[in-house]
Formats: sequence, C-alpha cells, structure tokens
Amino acid sequence: MSNPNAIMKRRILSVCRLTLPFVVMIARASVAQVPATTAQPNANPPPGSGQLSVRAQADLERRIASYQSKPYHLVVEDQGDRWLLMEYVRESPALTAEIWNADAIIPPGVGGTDLLYMGIQTTGASPTWTVTTYPLNPNRKIACSQFPAAADSLSTLQAKILYHVHISRSHIEPGSPVSPVPPLSFAERRLELSNTRIFDYKSFEFQWWLKQNNLIKSERETTLAFAARVGGFMRRSRSYKAPYQYEPLSKLTTMPTGECGMLSTIYAGIMRANNIPARILSGDWLPDFSHHSRLQFYADNIGWVPVDGSGLTAGPENVWLIAIGTQNALFYTDQLDFEYSFDGRPDQWGSSSMVVHPRQFTGSDRGAVEKVTWKILEPDEARALKDIGFQTIALNEVANGITNQVNPQR
Repeated sequence: MSNPNAIMKRRILSVCRLTLPFVVMIARASVAQVPATTAQPNANPPPGSGQLSVRAQADLERRIASYQSKPYHLVVEDQGDRWLLMEYVRESPALTAEIWNADAIIPPGVGGTDLLYMGIQTTGASPTWTVTTYPLNPNRKIACSQFPAAADSLSTLQAKILYHVHISRSHIEPGSPVSPVPPLSFAERRLELSNTRIFDYKSFEFQWWLKQNNLIKSERETTLAFAARVGGFMRRSRSYKAPYQYEPLSKLTTMPTGECGMLSTIYAGIMRANNIPARILSGDWLPDFSHHSRLQFYADNIGWVPVDGSGLTAGPENVWLIAIGTQNALFYTDQLDFEYSFDGRPDQWGSSSMVVHPRQFTGSDRGAVEKVTWKILEPDEARALKDIGFQTIALNEVANGITNQVNPQR
C-alpha cells in the first residue's frame, strides 16, 4: 500500500519543477523595471525624499567626523538691550462682559533672551497680576488676573505688554572653552528630559520608530556627532509644510511634513529619548517679528547648542548644515516648550503673549476677534511709556534660577 505522505511530496516537487522557470522569468522582468534609487552625482533630491544628494552626504560626513574628533565650544555674541511692545485687542461684539480673565506669558529668560523688565496695561481697569506656574508645564510662568469690566471694556478689551530684554546670539566653533562650563542643575536636566503629553518619547510607538530608523546614540558617539546624524535624518525624511498641527511625538512620526514647531518637536524628542536635554524655543525673529519655533540641546562642556528644525529641511543645499550649531539672526524667546491648554482646549498662543476671555458675561462670545501687533521702541520712548499706567510684574517671583540673569550657556 502506497504511503500518502510520499505521494503528496512527489506531487509538490513536480509542481515546483514546472513553475520555477516562470517565477524566475517574472522576477527578472520586475527587477529590470525598477528605477535606480541611489543618488546620482548631479542629483539634487528635495528634502523628505528619502535620500541626500552626493554633496549633502559628503558635507554631512565631514561634519560628523569633525564633531567626533575635535572639541567644540560655544561662542556667545552680545546684541544689547531691546524694548519690545505688544499691543493686544480683543473685540467681542455679541457680548457684554462683567469679568475678564487674562493670562500673560512671562518670557523664560533663556535661549538668548534675558528678561529685565515686564509691565502690563489694560483699558478701564488696574488689575492685580499674580505670577504662577503653568499647570501643564513647569517651565512656563504666567501672570494671571481676573478683573471687572469697565465702561470702555464691556465688549472690547485692549492691553499692552512692555518688555525690556537683553539679546544675544550664539554659535559653536572648534576648540576647547576658555573656562569650564558649569553642568546643568538637576532640576533643569529633569525638566528638559521630561516625558510629557507632547514629548511622549517613552511611548511604544516612538521607541519603536527610533529603533527602526537607527536613531539611538552609540556609547562612542559624541553628542554633537549624533546631533549631526539626526540632522541628516531630518533632511532625508522630512520637508517643510504649514500649518502647525498640535500633535504628540508618537503621531508626528507618521507625518512626513511639518512646519517649524513640528520639526523642532521631532528633533528635540529624538534628543530627549537619547538622554540629551532639549527644549523648544518659540518667539520672533527681530526686527520684523516673524513668528518662529526653534530648539536647543544641551551638550556637556559646551552648553545649549542652537538648532533650527525648519532650516535643516528647507535650507538651501549649500548651507543647510549650519542649522545645527549656529544662530545668526536675532531672536526673541517668549515661550518654552509646547505644553499649553486653555479652558480644557489645546492653545497654541501663537504670536500673542496674552490670552484673554470673558469669565462672566451676557450674550455670545462667538465671532470674537483678536488683533496683535509688535514693535521695537526707542529707549526714551519706552521709559516714558513705562511711567504711564503700566503695572510692573515682579520678576523675583519667577523662581527657577534662570530668569533675569545673563548666562552665556543659557
């Protein structure tokens, strides 16, 4: 009696012998039709295409080699003081307010912006401002107030915020620092390694994504060399596209495009996941007040190194790498990290340093319109304005050891 298993094996082998030549023929034809994906000598693939041009790859390899083999130090260029004025108007034609609620951002005093003075003026009232820590973000300090509406602020509230700041810019250069760079305090390191609602770098999705893309720093890799390698990854895998979408890291990994805040968040998240402190700096380029978000990461014995996430992806082929380690233009930092919520809703703050809404009112708040303008004042003009109805915010209440001091490594 024949063995059923032996009969089945002979039939399978017979079918394989008949079909194998056709499988090989189809495979060869398919390979012949696949276009080459490697960068050609004259190719200039756009950011986000999955590859770098030959020039960009060579520049990146040279930069990584330099960062790996040479010491670097931070050079801070003092740019002097500026007086900045933000004018805010909220028009709510369909309501009559009884009590207004206002929150004003207190600049964190980092990222090349040291806060020397802050004062607030509102129409129709002289509210008392209380300095507090923002609930969702211990890096955030805000001045908040509730005050009754006056006759001229029942439907429209106007406010002005006057800032006196000291501005600097920075870049890194080869060579050891002239003097030792103090390490981050335990509190600062903990804050800038936080796993948060937006920086959810400990999530399974983000950790899996890091491993899939080889974004794990090796023990022999210097922080600067790894930062350059991350920059190359950003150039290959991301491209610039507005508008901003308020999403956590675990979701941003699935989005190949983004604007400055999203790109900076991805870069900073990669650094935090590798135990490198990193933070988002939001504010405005001066003097035209173009709103922007960039970032810094902390390198031991160097300090806070500037990075521009959108510069890595949108910068020209010959200069994109200066987005790591160089801040040429003047930048006013008024916000630190993305962790905001207002009345239970995510709030981006955007170019405004104030958020206002009616706490008690009659009518409807639908159709409310906010207008924000910024300007730089001459010192004499600013000092004269300061003496007319501005309430000074007590900066000594902003207790994090950062604000109101000039520190080159901050």
